[in-house]
Amino acid sequence: MSMPPNYCALARHTGPTDRKLATIAISSRAFGKPIPAEDLWNYFVFESINIRKYREFREIYKDAIAGKIGEDEYIRRHAELEFLAEQETYRLYRLFIKPYADKKHFVTHPKLWGQSPPAQYSDWIATYTDQSGYPWNDYGKYYREVIAPYLRQNHIVRCDPTKAKKKSLSH
Repeated sequence: MSMPPNYCALARHTGPTDRKLATIAISSRAFGKPIPAEDLWNYFVFESINIRKYREFREIYKDAIAGKIGEDEYIRRHAELEFLAEQETYRLYRLFIKPYADKKHFVTHPKLWGQSPPAQYSDWIATYTDQSGYPWNDYGKYYREVIAPYLRQNHIVRCDPTKAKKKSLSH
C-alpha cells in the first residue's frame, strides 16, 4: 500500500508487514518553515496510536481493493480511525505529557493535542465541511489514484450506492 507520487502529509505511518517494521515519517518543515517541537511530538504520538490500529487500516484497504467498499466508505472508515486516534492522543496528553511538562515548567498547548474534541464521531466529522480538504483530500485522493485504477485494471466492479446520495461521512 504505497502513496501516490505527489502525496504529501506532515506526518504519516505505515503498519508492520511480514517483511518490515512499522514506520512513522514526520516532516520537519511546513511551507518552508521549521515545525515547532511540540507539533512534532504531537504528530509522533498520533501516528504511534494509528500504528496500533494497523489491522483496522489494513482491513479497510483489503475491502477497497476487493471492491467491497467504495470511495465514500473508504474515506469514512479512515476518518473514524483518525477520530479515535485524536481522542486517544488527547487522553495521553492529559495523563502523561501535560503533567510531565508542568513538572519541568514547559509550556504546552492543549488545543494542539486535541483539547475539547467532540465526543461523537458524527459531531467531529461535521466540523469538516470543505470537501476539498481533510479527510477527502487525503483518503479520497488515495482511493482515486491507487484503489480505483487497481479496480479498473483488474476488472473489479464496484457499485457505490453512497454516490447516489448526498456525500456525507456521518452515519
